[in-house]
Amino acid sequence: MAISRKAGKKCRFVASSGKLGSARKCSKPSFLRAKGRTTWSLSLNRKLPHAKYTILARARDAAGNLQATPVKRTVRL
Repeated sequence: MAISRKAGKKCRFVASSGKLGSARKCSKPSFLRAKGRTTWSLSLNRKLPHAKYTILARARDAAGNLQATPVKRTVRL
């Protein structure tokens, strides 16, 4: 999954440390590995600042194939 916050025309993606990385193209997401199979979760080491975030999630099957198009949701914290 990838969690991002808009920064002008670019996006800042959340790193595994929980920090927002430097701005980069929104079309080049930085994915993190979530834990779980039927349901999943992702734990971060810190709270995210209040803002609007976009979450991209994609599945990987037992053979290692990635879902072609990630599912996209937008949330406000």
